[in-house]
Amino acid sequence: MADIRIKTLTPLWTGGVDGKADRIHETGLLGSLRWWYEAIVRGLGGTACDPSKGECRFKREKFGTSTATDDHQRLR
Repeated sequence: MADIRIKTLTPLWTGGVDGKADRIHETGLLGSLRWWYEAIVRGLGGTACDPSKGECRFKREKFGTSTATDDHQRLR
């Protein structure tokens, strides 16, 4: 596994008491990345599922029995 180094251009705030960045909150960082990913996908005309509606669930059985020739198509 390779390390990924990221340098922020502005202060990074991922959550914390009273808006203070006491440490990097991983869940806040992941949520921010997901939000931006979904914004870019939707901005380019794609669709991003809404996990609060339960439409993003991975169905292992359906994936395993798919007749598609590659994983990308199986995931669709």
